[in-house]
Amino acid sequence: MITPQNNPEFAALLKADSCDDANLAFATRHEGKTVAFNGSIVNMVPHGDYDTRYDFLLGPGDKGPNTAVGPAFKYEDVNILDLKLTGKQIPATVGEGDKFRFVAEVGEFKSAQCLFFLDPVSTEVR
Repeated sequence: MITPQNNPEFAALLKADSCDDANLAFATRHEGKTVAFNGSIVNMVPHGDYDTRYDFLLGPGDKGPNTAVGPAFKYEDVNILDLKLTGKQIPATVGEGDKFRFVAEVGEFKSAQCLFFLDPVSTEVR
């Protein structure tokens, strides 16, 4: 599992601009691998016309909607169960600003949107 503590490239990525070329390079080299980082929900919107499926924008750190540094990670078309919430107190719902330890599989980076796609593996409440 890749973490900021064991991978200097990932540590630097978490502090880089969301459109930085480092995002594409990392996604290309590590697609399909698992990463883990402390972060928060920057934005959460319904996916299409669904009531229980969402698109989550995640950021590193604890600033939620005020996140200004690091990649714009996206979980697309997932429901709350797909987050696989763990921890001492698992909430019934989640929202913008909530803080978690995200464990996710690296997907693609879409340069035109500056979005780094991830697939949830587990989400630990912190």
